[in-house]
Formats: sequence, structure tokens, C-alpha cells
Amino acid sequence: MKKPFLLGLLALSGCSFIERHSEPVSHVPEKAEESSTYHHEEVGRASWYGPGFHRKRTASGEMFDQNKLTAGFRTLPLGSIVEITNLKNRKRVRVKINDRGPWVKGRTIDLSQSAAERLDMVKTGVAPVKITMIAGPAFRHIHRNKKRHLRLSQLR
Repeated sequence: MKKPFLLGLLALSGCSFIERHSEPVSHVPEKAEESSTYHHEEVGRASWYGPGFHRKRTASGEMFDQNKLTAGFRTLPLGSIVEITNLKNRKRVRVKINDRGPWVKGRTIDLSQSAAERLDMVKTGVAPVKITMIAGPAFRHIHRNKKRHLRLSQLR
């Protein structure tokens, strides 16, 4: 008697309704690395960082290179590609999010020195920008969770 009842419940549990919205989502999901289908666009203030952080490890595990087109952002998934538009001169650059920050109040994104040069904002240090997500992360950052396995021959 229990088997038909359980089979009926199992069959009904597979028949669920999920409501989907046709408009793009304008926020970052809680687990952004698990979702690659969302839209992000915002206006804020960009700053840049360079020489003092050159060759230091970023949040993604990569070494920071001030000459590459990279940026730090608090919430977008690491590995995302975003287009930054300087709202004063309309210059644009595409960067990869590989770090977290900025941690200064009133700033939205930290650009590498090379990205800041392309936007012509090195002298001013800060500029109003529009940030548009172009592509989600192409890979997952599991470097912190990797376990190194030793061979028995290495333990002797």
C-alpha cells in the first residue's frame, strides 16, 4: 500500500510550476558563479590602482598586472567581462573582473592603470563611469579548494 502512494507523491513532486520573468534581471544573484544568465548595468565612480599592487595576488588568485585590462568590483563574479564608459569623454574599455574592491566609500570599480589610461582618467584619479556587463565568468575559481595529493613515494 505504501509503494503506490509514494510513487504518486514522487510523480506529483516532478510537476512543479516555475514562473519566469521576460525582463532581464538587474541584480547579481546570491551565488553569482552559479549563474551566467543575468544582466548588470550601473553608473558609478571609477578609481584606479597600479604600482603599489603590481605583482600582488588578486581575489581570483591571479597576479595583478597594472599593464593588463583588469578591474576590481565588489559583487560581480570573478572572470566577468565588463565594458567601462567614461561619462565625461565617452571613451570605452573592456576589462576582466579579477579582484574585489574598491573599499573606498563612493567608488564603484577599481581599474588597472592600463584601463585608466585608455579612459583618460589617470591624472584625475576618479571619473564617472557606466559599467555594462558583457559576459559572465568563463571559469570557476576553485584554486582555493584544490587539495594537493602526495604520492606515497613522496612521503618517504
